[in-house]
Amino acid sequence: MGLFSSDKVQWKKDNILLVNGVRFYLARNFVELQTVQSSNKQFLLGKPRWLVEKYLKLLSSTPTKNIFELGILKGGSVALYHAYCKPSKLVAVELSTKPVAALEDYIVKKECRDTIKPYYGINQADRKVLSILEDEFPGRDIDLVVDDASHLYHESKESFNMIFPYLRPGGLYIIEDWAWSHTSLWQGENAKWSDKPALTNLIFEIIMACPSTTDMIEEIVIDKNNALIYKGDSAIQSNEFDISKSYINRGKEFVPFL
Repeated sequence: MGLFSSDKVQWKKDNILLVNGVRFYLARNFVELQTVQSSNKQFLLGKPRWLVEKYLKLLSSTPTKNIFELGILKGGSVALYHAYCKPSKLVAVELSTKPVAALEDYIVKKECRDTIKPYYGINQADRKVLSILEDEFPGRDIDLVVDDASHLYHESKESFNMIFPYLRPGGLYIIEDWAWSHTSLWQGENAKWSDKPALTNLIFEIIMACPSTTDMIEEIVIDKNNALIYKGDSAIQSNEFDISKSYINRGKEFVPFL
């Protein structure tokens, strides 16, 4: 479990951060996120300072022995979680088939090949994720899941269905950027993903499942960027879990409408 302290976290600038000696550069806009690369000197993080600080505060009070992340991109968040949380196991999957060189260098330098397990060429909705979960977390004891992958409804829902049962009781599942369809960048018929249902629909389904079951979901905390879902005490043994079948809705069908 991380400790939020000046010895561990040092801000050099609003977009330059040191965590236990590991340097991070925070992308200031979408162009930098796409063009700046991580290196063996510093990792790129696609998050603003206020969000990173919020994460560090959260992680300082959240068990993080076992972490599963969806979306590696430039490797920055994987390195951040490792440097700050010191987990026993950190598994991450990425759609791109090309390994992140900076992350591979980091794993070698830190001698943490048994701790950090990146999987490339994995679509977050692919059932291959289930085999990874069974291999890496057979005890269904994940403490923290962070979904920062496609941000699309169907893909994120498939991931949730597969991974949520592998959270331990009290474990935390974070869905990042759930509100993209409600921001100005994504409006209009010609906007990217204008034909895609909003990720908000998954948040609706999770909210409906919370009171519909006795102790499957303990708590949901939502802000303008992230949705935090805390797992309840009930064990979900089946690998056929489906959030769409986990809520009661007065006999009416929920149809994604955004």
